[in-house]
Amino acid sequence: MAAVRDFLISTAIFSVCSSFQLVVETKLGVFAIPRHFLSIASSPKTPCHDRNEFQKILHSGRFTSLVRGLSPAYWRVGGTEGQEVSYYSTQSECKSAGIENGEHMKKDFEPLCLTQIEWDELNGLVVKTNTTLLFDLSNIKRHKDGTWNYSNVEKLLNYSAAKGYNIAWQLGNEPHAYPDHFNVTVEPKQSVDDFKTLRKFVRARQIIVGLESTNPYEVKSDVENYEYLTQWISSGGLQFVNALSWHQYFIRNPNPTVEQMHNASILDSLLLSIQTLKSCTKGYKVDYWLTETGSILGSDAVHNISGSYAAGFMWLYKLGLAARMGHSVVCHQTLFTDSRGLMDPTNFTPFVVILNSYWVSYLFKHLVGSVVLNVDGQLNMNQSVRSFAFCTQPNDTAIKRSYMAGDVTLILINIQTEKPATIQLVEPLSQFNVDVYLLTPGIGGITSNFTLLNGDKLEMSMDNQLPMITPTTQANSQTISLPPLTYGFYVIQNAKAEACLSTI
Repeated sequence: MAAVRDFLISTAIFSVCSSFQLVVETKLGVFAIPRHFLSIASSPKTPCHDRNEFQKILHSGRFTSLVRGLSPAYWRVGGTEGQEVSYYSTQSECKSAGIENGEHMKKDFEPLCLTQIEWDELNGLVVKTNTTLLFDLSNIKRHKDGTWNYSNVEKLLNYSAAKGYNIAWQLGNEPHAYPDHFNVTVEPKQSVDDFKTLRKFVRARQIIVGLESTNPYEVKSDVENYEYLTQWISSGGLQFVNALSWHQYFIRNPNPTVEQMHNASILDSLLLSIQTLKSCTKGYKVDYWLTETGSILGSDAVHNISGSYAAGFMWLYKLGLAARMGHSVVCHQTLFTDSRGLMDPTNFTPFVVILNSYWVSYLFKHLVGSVVLNVDGQLNMNQSVRSFAFCTQPNDTAIKRSYMAGDVTLILINIQTEKPATIQLVEPLSQFNVDVYLLTPGIGGITSNFTLLNGDKLEMSMDNQLPMITPTTQANSQTISLPPLTYGFYVIQNAKAEACLSTI
């Protein structure tokens, strides 16, 4: 706590505080998010291509504990590489079919074999980690008449049904880009026919999500994708899926800067994207899933930024805004083995570097409940302090406090580089005790690769136990102070918010 106190004193000396009034609507919620709202994602390449690495994952108690710390969740396995996957009973069958599998692919892609062994192991791992598999099926194999050649997918579906696996399914990945990636064109109407075919194979209770579209915000670079999405919707695609799924990254730049990670206009681009998505689906009843997303889409060269405290600004804001704007699932891309991961594994055992966005996710999962509350003005553009409000997750065993129904969790993000923020709460949330979970960077400032919770380093024990989340308590909730370039969670105790005492 001393580190936080010194941080507050030093910023107060050199800066003048900005004051903000926070008005939270506590009588009615605006949306309800499920417990699997915050979910995870990874490529199929590890189980399909790197057998040794996958075995390390399967037998790593540390990995299992980390994933369970974010459960329940969907675990999406897919992406562009998901379109390279073909299923075969044995490795020998897979190898003999390699040329056929790769016939559509350009030279920078390679076919991936998913055998029965890896499939069984993957499904066992999702059960072990208390997650639900969201698997991305390929539809790049086409007959001469352009229809989907689903023979290989049918084998996987039949085997999974026989085993009784609980799986949610996707089909395809960013199909507007197929001509560039795979020398294949699948028109929007053809894609709708593919989903109609998949629905015939999949049991009625199983979930199908699509289209796996990229950012629909209608700017010049995304016009092609925007048109593909709108044509897919107008062709009837939504009637064959349980949720409309899409992808978004704040920064698609191989050389991002730290300043971009807390830039107001870049953060606001997510709101514009969601508003565009909703305009595309106006008149339809739609469940929205953001199934591939993160802060930066870039190579390993951006690892120091994407794994740093700075990445937490974008990730926490994305979680808050997506919930406020009616999304049921948000999958962080990726879970591991990537510059954008929640963890950076070194052979998975005995050491795993836990990156900052993991700790943001961990606190969100255990402090945020199901009901989203409205904050006045929170959807305005160009704000220097971002705020979200939720009913608190009651009686969570990862928290050192036992919260009750009616308590309120605030998420506050100060993107001002020099000014602390003073947040003034008004009735009915003033005059209560507030538990503070302030996240600040370690040594090196916002480029630090570790995070402090109320001044103490967040880390996993050597016996694979995640830390108990411990707050400090502030006696009066009327005023909350937030240092510059920091973020945190604040639980208003005994608030008895009406929206949190009933269901939406």
